[in-house]
Amino acid sequence: MLGGDNSQNPASDTRSRRRPEGRKRAFRVESLQMPSTVYTLYILVSRRDPAKHYTGITRLMVDERLACHNAGKVAHTARFGPWRIET
Repeated sequence: MLGGDNSQNPASDTRSRRRPEGRKRAFRVESLQMPSTVYTLYILVSRRDPAKHYTGITRLMVDERLACHNAGKVAHTARFGPWRIET
């Protein structure tokens, strides 16, 4: 077919094109921003029922957060305390 219709030409499909060897996508490091706050992931195990586990994330020190859990200040963990940190 004349006239530049490439619909039948598989080489014209942009999905089948490959980037030349050694050529990489542009990536701008300065566009990434690191969070200014550090979060800690922790796992608690109930001392009363070791089959009960709780996973949490906090900006506090883990010991401070454990004290909140053991004081009953966290609704999700209040019934199964006291807790210990899983290491």
